[in-house]
Amino acid sequence: MGEPLSIGILVSGPLIGASWDTTGGSALLCQEMGWADARYSWWRSRRWDLAVSLAAGVHHLNAQGAARLPLQSRSDDIWSFAGVMGMHAHLQITSNAALGLTLRAIATSPKVGVAVGDETTVLQWPLLSASAGLLVGF
Repeated sequence: MGEPLSIGILVSGPLIGASWDTTGGSALLCQEMGWADARYSWWRSRRWDLAVSLAAGVHHLNAQGAARLPLQSRSDDIWSFAGVMGMHAHLQITSNAALGLTLRAIATSPKVGVAVGDETTVLQWPLLSASAGLLVGF
């Protein structure tokens, strides 16, 4: 078993997001994120590793507009600070393989949003992220 405290980085993107349709047109959202992360394993056994993490970094949102006439299309993007809290669980299956589950809450500042015509939406936060996977070491 390694040290209970680990530090790392995460870079993700571009992630194709939702398409937002309104009476004035639509917008396709793409996102990228990156942060530095400190993780503390608070409970460990031979098969389990449960950890919490705190991270800070950036969030980038790009909106590609497709307006309906008489409006004109416009695309724009915003960079914001991202603060992240996470919970992690790893179940060791063999000496080289584990199942992992991660849940994260991500807050951005400033809050990010998109406008199409007269309609505006702001991404509510915390943004929630969940992932599960197979971890394999060589």
